[in-house]
Amino acid sequence: DTPNVYNNMNAYEYLSFFGKTYDIDDSILFERVEKLLALLNLLDYKNEKLSSYSKGMKQKINIIRTLIHDPPILLLDEPTANLDIESANSIRLFLKENNLNKTAIITSHNLKDIEFLCKRIIILKNGSFLKELNTNNNESQKIKIKVEDSQISTAKQLLNSIPDIQKIFLDQNIIICISLNSEVLFPLILDKLYKNNIKIFSITNESEPIEEQFLNIIKQEP
Repeated sequence: DTPNVYNNMNAYEYLSFFGKTYDIDDSILFERVEKLLALLNLLDYKNEKLSSYSKGMKQKINIIRTLIHDPPILLLDEPTANLDIESANSIRLFLKENNLNKTAIITSHNLKDIEFLCKRIIILKNGSFLKELNTNNNESQKIKIKVEDSQISTAKQLLNSIPDIQKIFLDQNIIICISLNSEVLFPLILDKLYKNNIKIFSITNESEPIEEQFLNIIKQEP
């Protein structure tokens, strides 16, 4: 969908119109409009009618509109939806890299955006809360274990006896364990396998991508 703007106005008129609804002093408003247009690379187009703007440019203008009165909280609904790669990346970088000192609440189906922009993630299904994730401290970890092929079945049975492992599966003869606390689990796995004479070729630990976490959480729900 094309972002809604007043196409008969230019960028400065449009942003000034909304700024004045918040009773912002003209000198402050002008300075703020200029700064935000510059940050989103639109300053050179401020006198052009919005009807000539691309979809990405209109989306940028509407993000500036939400910032024009310097709110403490930003509500952004699908900020990069239906945009070309360059425009979407420009908006992501603006929201991420400019120290806006604000709380931003973003609703989106784009998990890459969410993982890039957000510190805390809440997953909803049919309007109900399912789980909260924290991208600064990604709790869900994936432990990959390569053992002797003939011992894979035995190793999986042993690992299934460790209660803190959420899920175990095979990927090209590599045992994958999903855990909420791999730092604690790592030595337990090694101890369990070594004591039962399982030959370990390699064991690695990595964060599980948000998209995989999301899919695992949704699959567990009825």
